[in-house]
Amino acid sequence: MVRPVYAVLGAVVLVLGWLALVGYQAQWEPAAAVQLLADSAERCRLVGIAAKGYLLAADLRRKELDRHGRRSGDETSRRLIAQIVILRTKAARVLLDSGYREAAEAVALQAARADYGDLQARALLLETRLDSSAGSTAQRELMLMLLKGEHPQVLYVLGKALAAGPHAKEAAGYLQRALELDPSHFPTYVALCQLALAENDRVSALHWLDRAATVANGRAQRELLVRLRGIADPRYQPLPALLVLWWCEHWVGVATALGYLVFVFSPLWLAPLFGRR
Repeated sequence: MVRPVYAVLGAVVLVLGWLALVGYQAQWEPAAAVQLLADSAERCRLVGIAAKGYLLAADLRRKELDRHGRRSGDETSRRLIAQIVILRTKAARVLLDSGYREAAEAVALQAARADYGDLQARALLLETRLDSSAGSTAQRELMLMLLKGEHPQVLYVLGKALAAGPHAKEAAGYLQRALELDPSHFPTYVALCQLALAENDRVSALHWLDRAATVANGRAQRELLVRLRGIADPRYQPLPALLVLWWCEHWVGVATALGYLVFVFSPLWLAPLFGRR
């Protein structure tokens, strides 16, 4: 093995190289770089780190906004506020999908307060409240939002809420209407698939999975489809597909780790060759 100091130095070089690559991809913007790191943490299922990363990126954007100055109608101000809302919404979504409802609600409230007119953020805030004592109030507010104007995310959240109760047919109607407005809305396909599975309608579930596959983006969404297909079709074996998805996402990291191990243990392999000479 190489000396410990060289092993540590090699690890530091790898980390610095990775951070340099992230900085280059982010065009050396701190907020964008932190967001990329949070994306990596989310892919690795590091929920806490991912959420904190998104919130830190949102704080950096907010500082940019403070330095720029909030000006009504200013393009830069609108762009920064929109980015703040998106980052806080991502943090809330990560927390909610991992079961941290109260934390997700607090973060979603921050996102909604950043821009009261953002329907995505408002719908997510109400979604975090559906399984709480304020669930009925959240449903009523969603219906009021629909009276003002239909929006795919609002229709999806309301349909998802109704699907959990005795209103499955109404839920399907709201979800299908969401797809009419936005055929690329992936969560709606998943909700319709889950609704079909709850009714033991495997044919419809597979239909919605096929539709969802055409708009799936990223390993997390494709992995979810593979797992749902394993439930909808007992003959389907999800493990090979999951392994392929894992490899496609992590092959660079695996190759880097193997290269580092080759470096660390290279003296053991090279010593006999030099000894013969």
